[in-house]
Amino acid sequence: MNEKYIAKVVKIINPTTVVINAGSQNGLRKGAKLLIVRLDEEVRDPESGEVLEVLELVIGEAEAIHVQDKITTIESTNYKPTRTKKRYSPFDFIPSTIEENITPNEKEPFKNVEQGDYILPAS
Repeated sequence: MNEKYIAKVVKIINPTTVVINAGSQNGLRKGAKLLIVRLDEEVRDPESGEVLEVLELVIGEAEAIHVQDKITTIESTNYKPTRTKKRYSPFDFIPSTIEENITPNEKEPFKNVEQGDYILPAS
């Protein structure tokens, strides 16, 4: 594996939780911030034709929640977005709208995470 990538996804537990093939023996600790990426195609300079880099598609941001010797369970750190709910106040003589922000305490799933996706330390 390229030394830039510290691990790969080896098991998908659910859409917000996966297991990677690195653990405390690799220096990972609980709370470590990580990125899950998938390698796409090479990006070339249009003038020189030089390969600049391989495009990394970000699948999700994660945090180590359980670290073992050789594997780590990581979980999405993103939450579903806040939405605004409008309702009418029953206490007004003149109808008016009350806007209420609703922040769900629900994790945002990773974007189609697959076994073999790469892990980078988040910077």
